Amino acid sequence: MEFKILLTALPISIVILLIAISFGRMLLKHLGIKASDDLECSIFATGLGLGVLAYLVLAVGLANILYAWVLVTLLLILAVASIKEMGAFIRIIYNQLRMSGKKISALYVLILIAVVLMGGFVLISALAPPAFSDWDGLAYHLAVPKMYLKAHKIYYIPFISHSNFPFLIEMLYTIGLALGDIGVAKLFHFAMYITTAVGIFSLGRKYINSVAGFVGVLVFMSVPLCIWEAGIAYSDLSTALYVLLATYCVVNWEAKFERGWLILGGIMGGFALGTKVLAVVPVLALCLWVFVSACRMKGISEGIKSASILGAVLLLIAAPWYIKTFIYTGNPVYPFLYNIFGGKYWSAEAAQSYRQAQLEFGMGRGLLDFVLLPWNITMHGSKFYDKGAPVLLGIIGPAFLGILGVQVFQRNISKVAIKLQLVAGAFIIAWFFLMQSARYMMGILPLLSIAVGAAVAKANTDWKITRHIVNMFVAGCILVGLYPAAVMGYWCGPVVFGLEPFEEYLSRSLDVYDAENFINTSTPRNSKIILYDEVRGFYLDRTYIWGNPGHHEMIPYRTFKTGDQLVDWLRSQGFTHALINWRFSSLGSKASYQKLILQAIGSGRLAEAFSSNGVSVYEIK
Repeated sequence: MEFKILLTALPISIVILLIAISFGRMLLKHLGIKASDDLECSIFATGLGLGVLAYLVLAVGLANILYAWVLVTLLLILAVASIKEMGAFIRIIYNQLRMSGKKISALYVLILIAVVLMGGFVLISALAPPAFSDWDGLAYHLAVPKMYLKAHKIYYIPFISHSNFPFLIEMLYTIGLALGDIGVAKLFHFAMYITTAVGIFSLGRKYINSVAGFVGVLVFMSVPLCIWEAGIAYSDLSTALYVLLATYCVVNWEAKFERGWLILGGIMGGFALGTKVLAVVPVLALCLWVFVSACRMKGISEGIKSASILGAVLLLIAAPWYIKTFIYTGNPVYPFLYNIFGGKYWSAEAAQSYRQAQLEFGMGRGLLDFVLLPWNITMHGSKFYDKGAPVLLGIIGPAFLGILGVQVFQRNISKVAIKLQLVAGAFIIAWFFLMQSARYMMGILPLLSIAVGAAVAKANTDWKITRHIVNMFVAGCILVGLYPAAVMGYWCGPVVFGLEPFEEYLSRSLDVYDAENFINTSTPRNSKIILYDEVRGFYLDRTYIWGNPGHHEMIPYRTFKTGDQLVDWLRSQGFTHALINWRFSSLGSKASYQKLILQAIGSGRLAEAFSSNGVSVYEIK
């Protein structure tokens, strides 16, 4: 599959986003949702339109007609169906741009500069080919949709357990890849970043004040972890967006008890569950919020009814992903909860190994560790981020520790801000015991960002001298985010602006690319590759599987006594080449599969055909 990286990805993405927003606006009208202003309407329309578009791609894939022309036709149908809303939305944008230049303050200019700088730098990295910083994208977020497109259908991939996760945003990535443009695919995640920022401003401004909205946006956009993910093809920012929108719906519902907001909140909560299983924690917290609020205002029967409406809608929306996974594997949340549901091509040993990998994150799970968590995750962020990611890009930044603490000295704190923190707190408790990876906290960072904005806004209102210290601290947090954003933009700029060839950029930025390019250009098209100590197979144009034990139970390693037996089995399954990334090799662990590989290399059954950047390709003799 040939791909291109050109600045044309930006206008193409804008057109697709315009179609999604227009269709979302039309659906909001059918649902009877009345937003308070055009900004609020546009935010919910974006989330709704993109979510529905993802489900339509899922339907096309399950119907075995996953072709580029089918997806383009689908977009055209949505465009025609919502043509009136598209014209209205374009007029709104035009009028807002024309009016915004009439009244503009110096503070607004500074905020706009900071937002444009961060967004611009991140946009450059989002347009670049996925490389060194995009591990999971190359392993499955982009790699699996590429496989689906090659087969023209969604199907069970036994060697990638992650392919059975909820795949809402991956369906959007599929559209970009179908058009042959990785930039279009990656820009969907960037769009989640920008839409979440706008949603933070809208909610903060509406229920607190404009200062809270602006500060919340700046804090969220400057989180190094968010900056990193906005430039790559992961899923965490989509979780952040839909958790925020579901929460926004509940806040709107509580203001006037309009049932339409509950239904929309269920849809957004269902979309959140369509991005990540861990989203179950904040959506359950929202159901409890609705129950308590309705009970307090209208009695327990109304509390049960309202919470049931929210829960039923979100379960209905989320169900297709979990039903698909259950049909494929026998476990709706595969590969999790293996001791309860089991799972195809999985084992108790694999489940234990997976759990041990999760426990490597963080700094302990005791009571004292929980008390110290705000300090530790801020000051020792490297303990909570993915291995291989640059340390500065793996942290949440100092804003949350530095600002949320000032609420201890404030009175009459916004009730909305308190409730947002309670939802976030419920997630953090579950996160603390499950997997202390900082990027999994991204789903609740928008809620905490609004709370930070509320604290800063109140400091500016109530405090005379110390407010300047708070404002200077916020400015410092923004600078912390601007630095990695600028570094990423500088690194990726040459290839995005056509100053560096695609292959040259990947050769210097991705250790496995040269080996995969060799396979693509020097082996027969029917070659079959097994990857050892490497999972990033996106750039391979040959059939491949992950070879390491622990990823799956397809290869009967326990039956092999010698390297020859391993090679004989690989040959019997049609494998022609092995790719080994020696940089991640676990030779020191004396793993049994490694001994078999070394024996096969020593006997000449695995003959080296290519080597570069610590990655070797072997022909299976």
